[in-house]
Amino acid sequence: MRMTYPNLAINAVFAATISLATAPALAQAPADLVRPFYTGEHFETDPEIRDAFFAGAAAEMLAKNEKQQEIEEGVGCIDFSLAFDAQDYDQEETNRTLKLDETVSGDTSKVVARFDLFGQPRVIDWTLAMTPLGWRITDIASPETGWRLSGFDCGGQ
Repeated sequence: MRMTYPNLAINAVFAATISLATAPALAQAPADLVRPFYTGEHFETDPEIRDAFFAGAAAEMLAKNEKQQEIEEGVGCIDFSLAFDAQDYDQEETNRTLKLDETVSGDTSKVVARFDLFGQPRVIDWTLAMTPLGWRITDIASPETGWRLSGFDCGGQ
């Protein structure tokens, strides 16, 4: 098939868009790394994006969850959306109410996500670290319900 210049340009733009969607940029701000989990672009338990977004304890726990899903025929130790601390959410409500507050201190950062979930205020804390590949999420926690991803018991896996 013969490619014309417009087709090549469209293919190049498409390839660049795919690359940007799956691998965060080195210079990306911590809040920008967290935002896609609230826009429906990514889900925390998706193994395809783990290396591009997660490191340390968070990456280890997500890998354990994936292993448990394989063993337990699709049932992992994480059975809800960490970003929402819930199984269900309203994307329009999230889009309308989401606020991300970012604090950077050297090679660590905390992003606090505040939003409404079915009319109720919700807060999720994201801990990030600067790695050689840029910012990566190292933990997620709900101060309201008291869980922390790094503290999950994933079947001893």
